[in-house]
Amino acid sequence: MQGVDAPERLGRYRILGEIGRGGMATVYHAVQEGPHGFENHVALKLIHERLLKAHPRVVKMLVDEARVAARINHPNVLRILDLVEEANHVYMVMDFVDGISMRGVLDHARQTSTPAAIGPIIEVLSHACEGIHAAHQLKAADGSSLGLVHRDMKPGNIMVSIEGHVKVGDFGIALFADRVADSTAQGQLKGTPAYMAPEQTLG
Repeated sequence: MQGVDAPERLGRYRILGEIGRGGMATVYHAVQEGPHGFENHVALKLIHERLLKAHPRVVKMLVDEARVAARINHPNVLRILDLVEEANHVYMVMDFVDGISMRGVLDHARQTSTPAAIGPIIEVLSHACEGIHAAHQLKAADGSSLGLVHRDMKPGNIMVSIEGHVKVGDFGIALFADRVADSTAQGQLKGTPAYMAPEQTLG
């Protein structure tokens, strides 16, 4: 179901419903429409319109996310298909994962007081680690390492499709060598404290 402020369409994309909402953007399930009945299900990450003028830095953050994630070619990393800037909208087009996040799995286990099966969880995490390892190995055009660090690895950013495919997403605050947005200021913390590595917490 669409939210009250959800657009009905964005360019070639017809909005079907809201997947999630954060402080910077909302993610929608959409259908890319083309000639002769062509359709492709995708996810759109749309920056909140109120932020575009008030905080232009968020556009640079989305550009960074799109640029770095589009370079990672690995089955366990969510593919970035396009970056669109038009009228009053800036959004990123991604693969749509029809499934559930690890956050959803853990929440269900907590709500039902049923421990999640450890075997499948370890298998999902091993695939997620493979995706993150591929991101860590990413290189610039000159062959030098980009030194990429995701900085927000948490259950909500690990998706599992109904077919069992594992995808790591949300490189929005990733640190890498040629970011467009400004680096994190000294003393400023980015990420989710409960899932931070000690060295990230210590700066």
